[in-house]
Amino acid sequence: MNKKELEILLDRYKSGQATAAEKQLLYRHYNDFIKHHNLDDFNESEAESRLSQWSPITKLEPSLRRLFPWRQVAAVFAITTFATLFYFRSIRQEDEAVAAASSEPIGAPVTKAIAILPSGDTLLLDGAQESAQKLASIHAKDLAISDQLITLKTPRGGKLHFTLPDGSSVWLNSETTMTYPATFGKESRAVTLQGEAYFEVVKIEQNNGKMPFTVRSEQEEVTVLGTKFNINNYKDEAISTTTLAEGAVAVRQLTESKSTLLKPNQQYISSASGTQVRKINASETVAWKEGIIALSNQDILSIIRMIERNYDVQFGSCVLPKEIRFSGELQTTLALDELLDVLEINLGLQFRRQGKTITILTNK
Repeated sequence: MNKKELEILLDRYKSGQATAAEKQLLYRHYNDFIKHHNLDDFNESEAESRLSQWSPITKLEPSLRRLFPWRQVAAVFAITTFATLFYFRSIRQEDEAVAAASSEPIGAPVTKAIAILPSGDTLLLDGAQESAQKLASIHAKDLAISDQLITLKTPRGGKLHFTLPDGSSVWLNSETTMTYPATFGKESRAVTLQGEAYFEVVKIEQNNGKMPFTVRSEQEEVTVLGTKFNINNYKDEAISTTTLAEGAVAVRQLTESKSTLLKPNQQYISSASGTQVRKINASETVAWKEGIIALSNQDILSIIRMIERNYDVQFGSCVLPKEIRFSGELQTTLALDELLDVLEINLGLQFRRQGKTITILTNK
C-alpha cells in the first residue's frame, strides 16, 4: 500500500465509511509496522515536525495528543508514509475506550448447570466432575426410588460434563435439557434430550444380552448398545441430527416403525421435508465439546443462534443477505469480542455490542 492509498483509506475511516475489511487492513498495516520497528529509536521533535507537514492532522485535538504519548509514536512518524497511522491509532484507542466503558467483556462458555431433583429442589452444578453418583450420595433420601426423574439444564453460556448412573458419560452443550432416572432399570436405560449432547455409552451385559441405551426426543429416538454419538435437536433449528462417531446406532422417527442403522462417520438428518443420511467427519461434529465448532457453508442466521446460546447474548433484529455463509472453524474458547472480530473479517459485517445486545451492520 502506498502513501496515497493509505491516506484515502484513512479518510474513509475518519468519515465512518470504511468497511470492516478496510478497517482490518488498516489494523494489520499498523501492527505490521510497529512489529518491525523500535518505538524508542526516533527523535520526538523530528517526528512532530514531520507531522506538522502532513495536512490531514496538522491541527491535533488536545484529547488526541493525550491518548498517546509523543515518545511512543515518534517512530511511526519518522517515516512520512506512516504518519497517517497516528490519527488512526488515536481514533481507534478512543473508540476502544468508549466501548470498554459501556460493555463489560463476555468470556467463553463455562461449566454451569442446574439439577432439578424429584422434590423440586434445585442444585447448582459447576464442577469438573459432576455425576449421578455424587448427587445420589448428597441427596440419598430424595433419590431413593429408582424411577424418580432428575432433570439437568444448562443455561445459555453454560456447559456440563456429567456421568450417568451406569457410568456412561454425557457432555451437554449450552441451553440443553436432559432427564434421566435416579437408577436405570434392569432391562433398559433411557434418557430424554432437548438441545445438544455428546454421549459415550458403556456396554452392559444383562440377562444373557446387552442392555440397550435410548435417547428420546419429541420426534425420534436413538437406541444403542455401547457407542459414541452426538445428538443436536434444538427447537429453534429447522433440522435435527444424530451423528455416529463409534459403534452403531438405530434412529427411528416416533411416527414410524422402521429404524435407520448408522455406521461411524454417518449423520442422520431429520427435517420437515423428510429424513436423509449423509457421510461426514464425525470428529468435526463433536469437536464442540472441546470448544471448536466446525462449519461447512453455514448460513449466518444459524451462526447467530449458536453465538446466542454459547454466550448468552441477543442479536438485534436486522435484515441480512441470505447468501452470507461461512465455512471454517469458530472457537468458543474465545471471549465474545474476539469471536466477533473473526466473523467481521470473514463475513464482511460489522458488529456493535452494548452489554448483551449485539447489532449487525452490513457494509455500505
